[in-house]
Amino acid sequence: MDPPLQAFIAAASSFVAVLLIFASLYVFCRDPIKRRQIEEETRNNPRTRNRNIRAIASSNTELSSITVTESATFDPNLDQLSMKQLADATRDFSPELIIGDGSFGMVYKATLTCGKTVAVKKLSADAFQGFREYRAEMETLEIVTGRRPNFPFTGEDGREIRLVNWISGMVEQERYMEMVDANLSKDELKESAIVEYFRIAMMCANENYHARPPMNEVVKILDGISTC
Repeated sequence: MDPPLQAFIAAASSFVAVLLIFASLYVFCRDPIKRRQIEEETRNNPRTRNRNIRAIASSNTELSSITVTESATFDPNLDQLSMKQLADATRDFSPELIIGDGSFGMVYKATLTCGKTVAVKKLSADAFQGFREYRAEMETLEIVTGRRPNFPFTGEDGREIRLVNWISGMVEQERYMEMVDANLSKDELKESAIVEYFRIAMMCANENYHARPPMNEVVKILDGISTC
């Protein structure tokens, strides 16, 4: 075979090999890039939110195989719904019922069997680690305290009341010192400081989370309280 022909064949083979490598890389990287573009467009342009969210949902078919198959609630005031009930209420998490998205997953419009319409957030795969950590913390809190968060206790009149509601009523009546631990010597406590502590506690327990102060502000207030 002529040397020029051999050189041409070698060059052509090298070109084809390089082309195949780049083609493979393109196919491998195309879906993640497309997904990021869709998510970025969704955040920047609310008008395309529903259309883009459906595209994300349809392109992410492998997500369903690793999705958590259980539901959980840590508020005893709320009825816990099973995953089947949530799936029925959202038509098996239909993309048509998506009303928003966030860092932890999609938010769906759900209609319960009682007719009530609620919002349901389905955790994404990336949020599972945080979900497990949060659940472990809540279970640890239950073990240490021996009761669930916001667990009711029996009041003086024998009725079950919740801690936040009880404290709120005591604060309204300005009965601050009566809420102090009986094991503490009240002679060593400054009533004005106790009043301020309960005021801060009620601010942090406000039902409207927008009205709750940030922790850096809470720390500043606590540092400014004189206990002498």
